[in-house]
Formats: sequence, structure tokens, C-alpha cells
Amino acid sequence: MLRLAPQTYLDLETQYHLAQRTHLFHSLGIVYRFGGKKEKVIAPPPPPVVLDADNDGTPDASDECPNLPGRRETKGCPDADMDGIVDKLDDCPNQAGLPQFRGCPDTDGDGLSDKQDACPTVVGISKYKGCPVPDRDRDGFNDEVDACPDEASSVNKGCPEVAQEIVEQVVEAAKGVF
Repeated sequence: MLRLAPQTYLDLETQYHLAQRTHLFHSLGIVYRFGGKKEKVIAPPPPPVVLDADNDGTPDASDECPNLPGRRETKGCPDADMDGIVDKLDDCPNQAGLPQFRGCPDTDGDGLSDKQDACPTVVGISKYKGCPVPDRDRDGFNDEVDACPDEASSVNKGCPEVAQEIVEQVVEAAKGVF
């Protein structure tokens, strides 16, 4: 029975009959109670009003950004790049990043955020703003250890081999020294 009014009900009934022929029997009716005390219908209290100004599902009472829609995981604040760092604290709000770099990425993994890295796709060191140690002559000796950084050589700490005739002259001259 479903109550429609204080003394009025809607009655829906289904029966299953096992006779010579098995069948279902359905009935629908309205029941009205005559006489007796009228019952007072007490309406349930209205649900409490929960304010949510930005309609993001996080109540304003616990929403750290009540005027900007966000997720519950970020206490109602937006996180555009979904990296877990809310936009108001994220230095790179449109690129997923790491907490230690305030939401900015470190693509090459050299310990400098891409925002501070002059060479964001090549591993480098902070002394050279995230770029590798330079090797101007490209001889395999970086400029910090290359004795001749502008002359390519794979030996002599990056300096070209001394010509054989110069070596012979030095050896000959050294024989005359007493």
C-alpha cells in the first residue's frame, strides 16, 4: 500500500494461483478509511541546505576555492594538468610536473625543472644552466679538461700530436745540454 493522503491509499496486489491452470492475478485499487481519528501527516524536515557556489560537489565549508570549480581530491580547487598540485600553487599549471619543482616537469631528469633548464631535453648540470659541459672542438674532451679547447685531438688531453720532426729537433737540442 502506498499512502496518497491522510486516509487514502493506493493498493497494488499480485497473486499467483495454482489451480488447474496456473495464472497470475493482478489488482489495483484505492482504499479510503472512513471514520476514526484523522492522522496528522508529519512532513519530514527539509534536508539541510548545503552551499556550493561553484557547483563542483565540494561544499563551500570545506572548499578552499569556493568560486572556482575543482575536484574533491584537491579540496575543490582546480588542477588543469591533473598532476595533484592545485593551479594556485602550480608554477606550470598547464604541464604535469613534480612537487619538488612546484608543478613543473623535468623532462631530461637532470634535477632542474624545464622552466629553469636552458637545455630541457638534454641532461646537463646546473653550472651550465642544465646544459652539458661544453666541448667546442668536439674532440670528446670537454672544455673543463681540454688543454686545447679550440683544436680537436683525441690524445694529449685534447691537444694535437706534436709533429715528429719537432720532437726530433727537441731531442737533438737536448743532447747538447750539459
